[in-house]
Amino acid sequence: MTSELRCLVCQNQTIGDSNAELAADLRRQVYEMLEQGKSKEEIIQFMTDRYGDFVLYKPPFKGKPVCCGSPRLFFYLIGLITVFFVIRRKKAVASLHSDAGALQRDVENKKKSVVC
Repeated sequence: MTSELRCLVCQNQTIGDSNAELAADLRRQVYEMLEQGKSKEEIIQFMTDRYGDFVLYKPPFKGKPVCCGSPRLFFYLIGLITVFFVIRRKKAVASLHSDAGALQRDVENKKKSVVC
């Protein structure tokens, strides 16, 4: 049971592995609740109600991380689309300039051939 709950002080250890004072208090509380006859699920529910899902060493997946990442993904996609259109437009402008240059040379060559 103590290997499933995270030490809120150490954050990378379970309350069973941690030497922090808070971890000792949580171990004692778990022990007392077990003596009272509470089930594992009731103890975990009590701890998550009090400290949140972070107290679980392996918290359940919820949609919240997806929602938090959505704005970043949205702006990343907007940036990619913007870069795509800017590059496409620059290529089109460069193509127009090269076509205009070729047309200009053709006109000048025709003028020279007509004049001569």
